[in-house]
Amino acid sequence: NLNKGKSNANKLLKTNIGLIINLQKVQVLVWALSIFLLTAAFGGIFHEFESFLEIELVKQFFGDNIVDFSSTIIYYIIKVVSIFGIIPALNIIFKLAKEEKTNSIENVYTRNSRSRYVLAHLITSFLTAFFMQVVILLGAFSTGSKFILDNMSFIDYLLANLIFLPAIWLVISFAVLLLGIGREHIKYTWFYFGFIFVAFYLEEILKLPKFIMSLSTIYHVDPSDINYLAAIIMVILSIVLSAVGIKLYKKRNLE
Repeated sequence: NLNKGKSNANKLLKTNIGLIINLQKVQVLVWALSIFLLTAAFGGIFHEFESFLEIELVKQFFGDNIVDFSSTIIYYIIKVVSIFGIIPALNIIFKLAKEEKTNSIENVYTRNSRSRYVLAHLITSFLTAFFMQVVILLGAFSTGSKFILDNMSFIDYLLANLIFLPAIWLVISFAVLLLGIGREHIKYTWFYFGFIFVAFYLEEILKLPKFIMSLSTIYHVDPSDINYLAAIIMVILSIVLSAVGIKLYKKRNLE
């Protein structure tokens, strides 16, 4: 049985996805630990909010809206950390660009097609994004479960975390598209990520027009009022951008 387990593990490592996971696992786990600790710290703050909301004057001020206010706090924290969760997922795609730059990718292509290898990175990146959202879910819940469950059902909390995936996957697919156009263009993904970051944190200060804000994928995610149509559209766009990016990557010369 032990030998069989080793054999299955070896088979996994021989796949493109298994190889990528094996090479990136330390970096991903470091990010996961950092995000877990960050959300756990936020979860700990929930206890302070709970005490604050128990003050009679505060109860009178919020009245029946006190649950809505509490839920808004939870949703905001999920959104804040979800933006950081994009980075480790994007790093998987950037690793492929780095391999191309150092010419270390040629050995892989002796036994893999370009499209399969890019697709493996894309899938691994999507899985990393999913993993990070689960870490966010568990991190806040580990220290703030009472506050969370007092203000929403666990299903609502679960959906509030996972609904960010289509928006994150679309950012990843954009990176794949840029990589397909040319390795030197993938850097613009970080500019877009910077825009998402600034648009979210400085929205009230910058007073950006709605049509500019709408260019951010995260802008279309509201965990308090989930728009499933927007999520479906982003998934479809992710598939289209990824397919085009992989096709372009397959055809272009690797420098």
